[in-house]
Amino acid sequence: MRAGGSARGDRRCRGRSLGRLPNHGHGLGRARFPEQHVLGRSADRRRTYHIFPRIKYDYAALAGNKQSVPLAVHFSVEIDEDDAEEQTVTATLRSVNDCPYTIGLGEDAVDVSFTFAAYVNEQHPYVEKILREALNVGIVDSFTGYQSGDPNEVYRQVYALWDALTRRDVRYADITVEAAENQLVSSQHVRLIDESINNAQANCVDGSVLLASLLRKVGIEPVLVFLPRHCYLGFYLDGAGKQLVFIETTLLGSESPDELPEVADLAGVVDAEQEKAASWGTFVEAIATGTADFAANREKFAAEDDPNYQLVPIAPARSREFCPSHLRPETTSCRPRSWAHAGRQPTTTTSSRSMGLLLLAGPL
Repeated sequence: MRAGGSARGDRRCRGRSLGRLPNHGHGLGRARFPEQHVLGRSADRRRTYHIFPRIKYDYAALAGNKQSVPLAVHFSVEIDEDDAEEQTVTATLRSVNDCPYTIGLGEDAVDVSFTFAAYVNEQHPYVEKILREALNVGIVDSFTGYQSGDPNEVYRQVYALWDALTRRDVRYADITVEAAENQLVSSQHVRLIDESINNAQANCVDGSVLLASLLRKVGIEPVLVFLPRHCYLGFYLDGAGKQLVFIETTLLGSESPDELPEVADLAGVVDAEQEKAASWGTFVEAIATGTADFAANREKFAAEDDPNYQLVPIAPARSREFCPSHLRPETTSCRPRSWAHAGRQPTTTTSSRSMGLLLLAGPL
């Protein structure tokens, strides 16, 4: 792809840098957890072992929590026939909107930025409404994902969704709600889909997970792109996952540029009348800007040794059972459901354990 970049002000998001552990918090909701028992045998008594028991979450309580609350966690450890050692620690149960991306574990910092995939929610009821609104405009007659094998058709579907969000007046807003403070966990406040739509505003992460949710619904695979203090979106033009293009989501709802940048791949995607729409101008600029930014940082992404530069494809995260955060494990299907004008297309679905909502406990 050839693309001319453009710069119309600094649209970076605040509050995200993976290379260090800033004094931010992370979180989830109020709930009671039942006792959990973990049995095992240590191969070497001289080693230190980290035990991560699976917690039975109260998903309804977690999903409804919007602020941090204190929580007491009691541990009891027995080794052979020795008396149990017990300890109670005070942790923080944080808001459903707080997404962790780095966790301090001793002297190490563990990257968990893949948890952002849980905010991509193609099953949210608002997604159905936006798809219907997009079809009513007529840019596309149906959403068929990669079935046509035509990259232009994929671009057309993505533009139809971009146009629908523009008609909803969803705009970029550099308002990042600070997550609760914590020395061990770095996190970013992420708006849920209904919050972005109802407030008609989204920062770089909010807009990226919103558009990614729409793309997943129609069978187009998205990739979250993270770099220092910013996030935008990539998506594949083909089902094989070989052609990845990028779109700067902070340009959503902005004014169309007076002169469109050149993006050769977009020639002939829409007709001459549709090219006059303001949303087409911002779409072209968003593709050009995202493409230029990724090209400028390609080596940093390829090196894979800098946690500040990350690609988070949603499909692999789903296969690892990181699903939309509001769903309970017994009801969650991580596979996307195709959506078409004539009705839903049959797909194979499997039941899977949901990521649910993370509880990352740290000292207050």
